[in-house]
Amino acid sequence: MGWLALEAFDPAPVAVALTIGPERRLVYTNLAFRAFVGDRRLGEPIGRALGAAAKQDYGELFDRVPATGEPVSLVEAPVKPADADAGDAERYFSFTLSRFTHERLGVLVVAADVTEQVAAVRRADRATEEHRRSRRRFESMVWINARVVRVSDAAGNMIESSKGRERITGQSRQEFLGDGWWQALHPNDRELTLRSWNRTRRAVRPWRYVYRVRTRDGEDRHFDVRAAPVVEGGAVVEWIGTCFDIELEWQPRQRRELLDRCRGRRGAARTDRDVRRARRRSRRASAPQPLRSSPIWTGSCHTGAQHRGRDARTRAPPGRVPNPRRPAGSSRARSSPPRRASACGSAGSAPPT
Repeated sequence: MGWLALEAFDPAPVAVALTIGPERRLVYTNLAFRAFVGDRRLGEPIGRALGAAAKQDYGELFDRVPATGEPVSLVEAPVKPADADAGDAERYFSFTLSRFTHERLGVLVVAADVTEQVAAVRRADRATEEHRRSRRRFESMVWINARVVRVSDAAGNMIESSKGRERITGQSRQEFLGDGWWQALHPNDRELTLRSWNRTRRAVRPWRYVYRVRTRDGEDRHFDVRAAPVVEGGAVVEWIGTCFDIELEWQPRQRRELLDRCRGRRGAARTDRDVRRARRRSRRASAPQPLRSSPIWTGSCHTGAQHRGRDARTRAPPGRVPNPRRPAGSSRARSSPPRRASACGSAGSAPPT
């Protein structure tokens, strides 16, 4: 093959070089190879161009290929050029070494820069590992705080069971999966629980509910259930939740709430009685008070000629008030109380003459 054929590799997007002899001296490099290692002069050993790593780690391969005639491939091989700065990072190449004869027996090197691909894969691996570690942390925190973990699909059907729930309810994994989980609920709580669960799923919001679970011993215990959606790409893919046994907290709390309601009713009743009494007092205070009747002098309060013109027989005797309803000889009429003072004279005084 002539030099013209080698120059055909000049515009290739991959690095191409040709070495000959046991010293592996360069006799051809294309533009991509020179862009990576620099403009190396021909006749220089390739080990100087690629650095100590190529000389130490890949030198044996350069000797094997001419001897055996079998090509060798290296995937994601780290290489740092000899002229690279100390701060420059290693780059990664995928090499193919094959036997090539050009006047003398040599090795044709074809290398593709895969540094970006390697970096992307490593970033993905780190993200995967971080995600796996985060999931392990989450699982550890959940198992510390809750004995029962529930996982359902987007439709609300259970897809994962937990040993804690199986020990509490006595349900097997197959009995629990799907919609069998609500069979362990108290019969009076099933309809309301399913209604609340379906309403929350449609609204795609966190769910919290308290229902009674029938244990394997036949005891009904209150559980505080919490669940949240797992969203990927704007869509719910599953629901993760926990169940907490709150029976020891539920009974004292119910007693306190019942006592508080009773106290509130008694206090409200006392307040209503006080209000009614105050209203009655207010009505009595604002109502007009009737005048008390008392025996008064029934004569006229006229003076002067008006009084002298009346018949003296119509005047009441001093000290008593005539009562037309009692007979004249009644003792009670004679012992009637003294009349009060009037505007014309004091009690017990005779009418003016």
